[in-house]
Amino acid sequence: MKKSIKVLTIFFLFFLFLLIPRTIVNAVETCPESMPAQERYICLQKELNKLESNQGSLQKKLKNEDYQQLSLNEKIKYISTEILQTEKIIQTLGIEVIAQDIEIKLLADEINIKENDISVLNQEINVLEETVNERVTQSYKFSQVRPFEYLFDVKNLDSIIRKVKYLVETRMNDKNSLKQYAVKMNDLEDEELLLASKKAELQMKRNELEAEKERLTEEKVYLDQQKIEKDSLLAESYRREEAYKKELATTTAMISDMDEKISDLVIALFNSGGLGNGTEVSAGNIIGYQGHTGCSFGSHLHFEIRDKNNVKQDPSKYLNGGTYWSYVSSKIYSAPLEGARITQVYKVYSHRAWDMVSTTRGIQDGSTYTVPTGICTNVDNYIKSTGRNWAYLTGEGAPVKAIADGKVYYGLYSTNLPAYPCKYALVVHKDGNKSFYLHLK
Repeated sequence: MKKSIKVLTIFFLFFLFLLIPRTIVNAVETCPESMPAQERYICLQKELNKLESNQGSLQKKLKNEDYQQLSLNEKIKYISTEILQTEKIIQTLGIEVIAQDIEIKLLADEINIKENDISVLNQEINVLEETVNERVTQSYKFSQVRPFEYLFDVKNLDSIIRKVKYLVETRMNDKNSLKQYAVKMNDLEDEELLLASKKAELQMKRNELEAEKERLTEEKVYLDQQKIEKDSLLAESYRREEAYKKELATTTAMISDMDEKISDLVIALFNSGGLGNGTEVSAGNIIGYQGHTGCSFGSHLHFEIRDKNNVKQDPSKYLNGGTYWSYVSSKIYSAPLEGARITQVYKVYSHRAWDMVSTTRGIQDGSTYTVPTGICTNVDNYIKSTGRNWAYLTGEGAPVKAIADGKVYYGLYSTNLPAYPCKYALVVHKDGNKSFYLHLK
């Protein structure tokens, strides 16, 4: 029995040596075909661990960029709102300054009118004072004539009396006019002072508005600079994100190719009779459950289809889907998972399979699990570098179904920790095609 297992292992490694695709340039160069099969097997396992470790690191960087972008977008949104509000306030202040300028001008015009009225009134008072002074002088002259002198000038007596009387009455009227002019001039001066006071207050308020406008203008300039800086940081974050995505896509494709190597080995074992007779299944029969066995940091299903000549096929020929994060549904064959969405698509020269996660069956509450150490180097490195030893179980336990009638074969793919081997299923269909399911629970 031990001898047959040893022979089977050697046969297994021999097919690994023959069937490993040449698409992984780095792995081929690091683990050349000239190496003994056992050594090359170990070498390829280490390369897979390194790739998955790099994948985890890139995923963490992408999450960090997403967080930074979210933060920057929120800050830019806030700053843009502040800029808009500041611009509106500046615009309002500008209108108020213009209104104040108009009001100040109107007051200045009123003050000028009052000043002109006072000037005219002063002129009138001066003329009146001269007239009054002249009349006072004449009245004084008449008042100095003695009654004896009137007797010698009887002819002019009446006119002298009328003139004196006129001068007296006129002088009294002039005095009243002078008093009225004085009162009016005082009133005008009071109004002028009041207008000047209002003008000064308006000027002060206008200056305050102008100062506030200048302050807000400076604040807007600062906000504009902040927005430019945040836009620059956001653009740089997007640039890094694109670079990480490209690197992650390359790394993920290389990891997927490693997974395909496993399927190559399973097909080789099947062709050699190393998988036994198999069990009859019908389309839709449950052949396993989505899991995270083997070197895994989370739950997903690696799915392949091969034709009767063992050539890997694009699953979109047989199932609906095929774009990143699209849903998988039945077409020629039944869907392997309910509510499954594709996390990695088929590519002719790199990833020739689909990776998918069920979004409706199995665990869907955001649960996580503690990842054991020792499964493989990449998981240990990821835990060490991030300090995170847990992963999501989304879709874990979702039923995996045969896509068509055929026979199912099961097997385990050993990892560094024998207690956590990778479980797989191979279904050989009646039409000669084969479907492969990896990382089963």
